[in-house]
Amino acid sequence: MSEAKMEFDYIDNVPIIRATVTNKDKEMSIYFFVDSGADITMIPISAAKRLGFTKWDNKLLFAEGVGGGKIPYFIRKVNISVGNKKFESEIGVAGWIVLKNNTIFLHF
Repeated sequence: MSEAKMEFDYIDNVPIIRATVTNKDKEMSIYFFVDSGADITMIPISAAKRLGFTKWDNKLLFAEGVGGGKIPYFIRKVNISVGNKKFESEIGVAGWIVLKNNTIFLHF
């Protein structure tokens, strides 16, 4: 296994990384929080629409946070570039969050 070293920018002591996300002929640059404990990378539905995703017909999944909130999301495959590394990955597309039975729509 090769070792990769990267330097990160920080927002409020949280590391962030800039990546280019591509779907077919559409791409956008997105800043992500670096979370080594995350099971999946999430993007807001508004970003997914700009990447050309328009159908949400696959199974709805739920991610649960440590605070008890649930985030419903769909899976989509994209290509991601970070620095000179490129790879295909599944990302979660989320547009709202459920906190204690209250639905909150996220607008980014």
